[in-house]
Amino acid sequence: MQMRHPLALALCLSLGWCGSAFAQTPTAASWFEPQTVTLSSRYRFIENSAGDVTANQVQFKDVFRARFNVDRDRRFSINVGAGSGSSFTSSWDTTGIGSGNPSADLYVKQLYASAAPVHGVELQVGGLYINHGENTEVTSYDDDGYVMGERVTLRRPSMAYFDEVSFTRAALGSIAMPGVIRRVKLFGHQNYWQAQVIKHVSDSVSASADFTEVSGAETLRAAVAFHLPKGAPVSAVRIEQYRRVTIEPASGFAVIAERPVTAHFRFQAGYATIDPSYGSLNGDRIQRGRRIFGTATIPLTPTVNVQLFATRAFGNDFTITNRTRFDAVVTYDVLAAVRRHQ
Repeated sequence: MQMRHPLALALCLSLGWCGSAFAQTPTAASWFEPQTVTLSSRYRFIENSAGDVTANQVQFKDVFRARFNVDRDRRFSINVGAGSGSSFTSSWDTTGIGSGNPSADLYVKQLYASAAPVHGVELQVGGLYINHGENTEVTSYDDDGYVMGERVTLRRPSMAYFDEVSFTRAALGSIAMPGVIRRVKLFGHQNYWQAQVIKHVSDSVSASADFTEVSGAETLRAAVAFHLPKGAPVSAVRIEQYRRVTIEPASGFAVIAERPVTAHFRFQAGYATIDPSYGSLNGDRIQRGRRIFGTATIPLTPTVNVQLFATRAFGNDFTITNRTRFDAVVTYDVLAAVRRHQ
């Protein structure tokens, strides 16, 4: 499903529907629950391993996510996720400033029905988000990715030990077909299967593990996130790893540390190594090879956020499409603005 004029659409949805939705009392089950409405712009610079500049441009991004409740108890709902970008790993369009021709498309990438027939059990069917667990898009799939299929999730730790157990059977792709309606036909060609568990060991430690098979390629993933006490050199550390056991077996990992510089300024730094046969479906800012990366997050106001990202790949004996990359992103949170004016 493709739509034009995404900026106008997002503003209409946020300022119209969002305003009426937030006017409901917190305990009332509104039929419409907006979850995310953001407008972003970024400057992007990319240089490959041959020293060629492949991108030097200004882009924009619109994201809209919402839930439509069928009943007052929120047991049955329709969920929708729409955004700019024209592929599995892209949620950005070009403005025409710098390299690249201008584009302005908005795709409905996720659209699924959810049912919770009993407490702690959820069934989903349709165009779904990808379950990452504690793994990030560095060692999993890009945050903008999508699958078409079914998922069952159990959230009853008293019965299953784990806080969350999920099983997904779906079709991964098509990579260049983000529109969910065009991907309905993939229900009959499912090639993706995932089993995942998540456990919150304590208030400061959480972990996840999953087994994923895509077209015969079987991959094990696991990650642990630690939140450290005040006074520690860093406030959080995440360790994530994957091992592909069939079809060009290989492994990789990432270590990410976070430290608040001030009460509002947050900095993350990490190291990752992704094998050359991993493919191109993990985060497009990372992709493959050995690299270091860093992210600085700076909230300018309650509704405007700035993020700076930089990465450099090194020590790789194969072609790297993003040996050097720098992003400067400004995001306006429309929902936060609406809430402040209620």
